[in-house]
Amino acid sequence: MASVCLKPFMEKYLAGEVLFDEKIEKLPGGIKLSPGVKAQDVLDLKEKLVAHSSDVFVTSYVRSGTNWIMYIVLLIANGGTPLEKDLDSIAPCIDIMKFFEVEAMGSPRYMKHHHPYDHVAGGPPHQSPAKYIYSYRNPRDVAVSWYLVQKQFPHKSPLTWSKFLDDFIDGNVVYGSPLDNIRGWWDHKDSPNILMLSYEWMKKDPVGAVQSISTFLGYQLSQKLIEEIAANSRIDKMKMNLESLNSALTKYKLVRKGVVGEWHNYFGPEDIKKLDAAVKEKLGDTDIVFDYGDTND
Repeated sequence: MASVCLKPFMEKYLAGEVLFDEKIEKLPGGIKLSPGVKAQDVLDLKEKLVAHSSDVFVTSYVRSGTNWIMYIVLLIANGGTPLEKDLDSIAPCIDIMKFFEVEAMGSPRYMKHHHPYDHVAGGPPHQSPAKYIYSYRNPRDVAVSWYLVQKQFPHKSPLTWSKFLDDFIDGNVVYGSPLDNIRGWWDHKDSPNILMLSYEWMKKDPVGAVQSISTFLGYQLSQKLIEEIAANSRIDKMKMNLESLNSALTKYKLVRKGVVGEWHNYFGPEDIKKLDAAVKEKLGDTDIVFDYGDTND
């Protein structure tokens, strides 16, 4: 199902049939949706979808490791066996899907989701029987990654880094503010059906990440299998597997480098100052500490 909806969706961008900054609707609260996505479809998923205990949502702000974590989830579920079908056909991004499409998915349902906590499909996660894995990434690298993904698509006017970063900080981009997104989940991080993971921690301790995810999902894996899954879910290994399946995720560069610190190539001192001020304003009363890589900033 997902391979049917994602490829045409992306190809409309590349063909110039849909500009990335037009035909954009907003959710209540002003959150911008992907071009062509109807707000009512998102609200229908929120209000009508019935979540089940077998459902697994991998959620995050965009460009924060969603596909990577879902790949790990599927390897765990498959006993470590590499995927034989495109990741997005097994575990679709339901952000661009309609209620009847998600409702028709077979059980167990593996779903990727980027919308804020208050707009999650199926209603408030802390009241749900489903399981939710939320990943958060340092906002400097998120900004760069989201900018580079958008830059490959046509816009009404040229997309510049300076304008994009200002909009990113203000939440005037598709999916809104990453800091608001993180905050919504952080306020519910102690719910037993929510697992919050730092993208950078997962990069540093992939074995620990696989162990945490597998335990959270109720699996009891051998140490050997955990280590095998950690090795086989490295970004480069994942990309090779997805490319062999002609995945839309790699074809359209939605899976990129997966590195920490790419922001160094784009951020100037004033950029850092502006984004850091927003982090302090929105997350300063939490104990979140972002890992920006090898830097003294």
